[in-house]
Amino acid sequence: MVHLGGPRRLSRLAWARHIAECCGADPALVRPAPQQSTAYACRPRNACLHSTRAGQLPELSGLAPVDVLEATDKLITQGEEQL
Repeated sequence: MVHLGGPRRLSRLAWARHIAECCGADPALVRPAPQQSTAYACRPRNACLHSTRAGQLPELSGLAPVDVLEATDKLITQGEEQL
């Protein structure tokens, strides 16, 4: 199993706001939670996946990571079977 990052670097806050907007909610309702206020947010400040070496793996040739915002739009509007 290989966990790849897509071509766009995006914070959880920006992603959550995008999801809210896709669902017809006001994205401003999604507010950041300071790392100190929750046990969940115990990751490093930058925990983005870096997948540039994935293109060198023969097993992954022909695969292109999907952009997270495009995949989110499709999932919300068309359902999981369209991904």
